[in-house]
Amino acid sequence: NCPDKQVITIKNDFKKPKPQIEFLLGSITPGKEEIIKEGDNSPIIKALINSPRFALVCDDKKQVQIISEILKKQGKAVLTVCSETHAQEDVKAFLQNADQWIYNNWISKGIDGCILLSPTGESGLDISVKNYFTDVYGLFFGIIDVDSVIQLIGRVRDDKAKFHIWCK
Repeated sequence: NCPDKQVITIKNDFKKPKPQIEFLLGSITPGKEEIIKEGDNSPIIKALINSPRFALVCDDKKQVQIISEILKKQGKAVLTVCSETHAQEDVKAFLQNADQWIYNNWISKGIDGCILLSPTGESGLDISVKNYFTDVYGLFFGIIDVDSVIQLIGRVRDDKAKFHIWCK
């Protein structure tokens, strides 16, 4: 009941680019009539080794630690963010400003790096650096609920990266 007031509608037409998402079901044994081994995530480890710059989000801290050791043995630059490492200076700096940490430690030095995140990085963490990560991998073993999985995957906001999701 305000005849002298005018209603103005503003429409937001912005459409965020959608990332490419691949759901991984298992592995295929060549020459075995393509029998799928459901739940086999071993091909993902090979993909991680061959991926130049990626983020891995995983709900299992033990898996994150194992993968971290495998990647370090392969000579990869790895930052592991989990409850065991959150007190380390590098991890603290990363959690304060992830984009700045990635730029200062990897991009400015021409280093291909890998971020491994457990649910420690679930809330408040924003990784918005653009065009750095080639891939984002999600490994989920049913330890956290679906909302937390979505939250964890959403920490990496590079829509140019391809997302690969595996759930047990």
